[in-house]
Amino acid sequence: FYTEKITQILKVNNIKSITCAHMEVPCCSGLVNILKTAIANSAKDIQFKDITISIKGEKSEQCLNAWDLKILNSRNRMTLNALSVPTT
Repeated sequence: FYTEKITQILKVNNIKSITCAHMEVPCCSGLVNILKTAIANSAKDIQFKDITISIKGEKSEQCLNAWDLKILNSRNRMTLNALSVPTT
């Protein structure tokens, strides 16, 4: 739901970059994945900056462009396909 909405926002607006700041705990990674997928699906060249705050308060940054995100998304889909068990 959120991925599609954000993808549409990115498609119809002139957004050049997105920065997502979040904690390193597992519950905060969902937004990062939603944003990465939406950027890749938008077919636009949008820079993505991922700022992670550790539980000790340290900051780390990762900057990705749209091409990097498309590669990451295709690898994630391949991994998910390899992990899925066919139901018959």
